[in-house]
Amino acid sequence: MLFLTELKQRSRLRAPPVAEVARALARISELIAQITDEPGGKPSSMNFLVTDGTLMAATRRRKTLFFSARAAGGSPARSDSNGTRLEQVVIASEELCGEPHWHEVPEDAVIAVDGELVLRLWHRSELPQ
Repeated sequence: MLFLTELKQRSRLRAPPVAEVARALARISELIAQITDEPGGKPSSMNFLVTDGTLMAATRRRKTLFFSARAAGGSPARSDSNGTRLEQVVIASEELCGEPHWHEVPEDAVIAVDGELVLRLWHRSELPQ
């Protein structure tokens, strides 16, 4: 509910732009961290993933998060494939096998794919509040 409220303040709920979904997800992750982090103690850790069936976005904070993707044409996507159109993508908290096509999502990052399967990756600091 927090995420949907934040997204609605930024954009529309039906077919929102992927960047607005990423901004809302990053903002809610930060808000939850402010609530759950213990002063002077261990910071909380969390991953969130949201989808509306057309786009998908996930954020990472002090947990592992990986993606595996195949670029258009069938070749494995590289870790620096930001802006690449994909044929498929998998986002998971752990590598599902030991093969080299798994890439770690950077700490405090948001990864997303839009309805055209274009990969986007932002560090939270790159997403204005």
